[in-house]
Amino acid sequence: MIASIDAGSAAVKVLAGRRSANPGIEIIGRGYAPNTGAPRGKVTDLPRVLDAVVRAVTEAEKAAGARIESAVAGVGDLGCKSFSVTKTETLGTVSRVVNRADIDKLHTSFQSTQLPSNMSLLHIVQTGFWVDKGPRLRNPAGQTGKVLHGAAQIVAVPSNIRDDLVNCLRRAGVGSVELVFEPLAVSSAVLTDDEKELGVAVVDVGAGSTGMAVWLEGAPRYLAVMRLSASHFTKDLSEVLRLSVASAEKLKVEEGTLNNIEDASQMVTVVTASNAAVTVSRQLTSKILRARSYDLIEDFVWQALTSVVSPGEIRAGIVMTGGGALLDGLVPLAEKRLGIGVRLGSPEGFSGCALTPEWSCAAGLLCYAVEASNPARKDAGLVSGFLRSLTRIPGLLKKIS
Repeated sequence: MIASIDAGSAAVKVLAGRRSANPGIEIIGRGYAPNTGAPRGKVTDLPRVLDAVVRAVTEAEKAAGARIESAVAGVGDLGCKSFSVTKTETLGTVSRVVNRADIDKLHTSFQSTQLPSNMSLLHIVQTGFWVDKGPRLRNPAGQTGKVLHGAAQIVAVPSNIRDDLVNCLRRAGVGSVELVFEPLAVSSAVLTDDEKELGVAVVDVGAGSTGMAVWLEGAPRYLAVMRLSASHFTKDLSEVLRLSVASAEKLKVEEGTLNNIEDASQMVTVVTASNAAVTVSRQLTSKILRARSYDLIEDFVWQALTSVVSPGEIRAGIVMTGGGALLDGLVPLAEKRLGIGVRLGSPEGFSGCALTPEWSCAAGLLCYAVEASNPARKDAGLVSGFLRSLTRIPGLLKKIS
């Protein structure tokens, strides 16, 4: 059995699964628990987070009929950093054939990348090679030259965030934990290999943060997490309409839309936590949400995208996922504002139960566990989609059956 834990700011989601007879993963257990201890992605009440993890893990264990002793967990803290690094390995003064040892040595050199003292290395994601001044390669083995170059995305996490998450999961009974950067996990669940090859961006709109990954020629060229998230839409409604956060969230989920409401007389009644009925304008609600959506679409997605690639290179368009992407009208509005194809992404390749966009991160973490445990994908240093994790705590992959 394999398991994943997505400890989000609004809820903890746990999936237990196993390889199915057909290609894909069978979900045999699922757990969900609201999380009130980490508003907007910052842990402010660790006991509440722990309680949510325990409840979600217990629910998944009951459904699966087995203990979750090891898991792959997502990390998407705003303090996480990703950056591109290139390294060079001299082969000699005379051209010779590149071998596996050369590739391994080059990959090992990425581990010496200097990081701030408060950061820990999370992943080395190889994104390409080239020999001498030749073209970009996926696998340089067998090529002839004097110098081997390599490029990679380095992902680092604040050390205290890593330690707090691992300790929390261990206290919940999960003894072996491996951490994966959430934008990479989400990519595994909602993108196809063809999309990654053609050029695609995935935008995961979560409750406490929004993650983004840009893929080109089968490798991630940009990875980031930003503060703007679904909770900001809720906060805007709360402040402008003078509603409690809980009432504003209910209004957003049940009645929120980004479509134009031309009839100013349309009203919506919201029942608050104290059972009081509050009437608000549906047109005003839509305007508030649209204003914030422009920030997300144009100030984050578009600026990030165009900082690394030209729009024409993203031939497979943009995939929006996460609970925040379910806001009515967000996907068509993004497509209209950006002028490129946008679709809603849900986890694919799973059986046992239907998984909606809110489960994309948890589903992607399961994909990671299966891929990482496949010996055929463990070609050291090759651009194959396999992520090099430096946070195996301890030996999780040896326990996957």
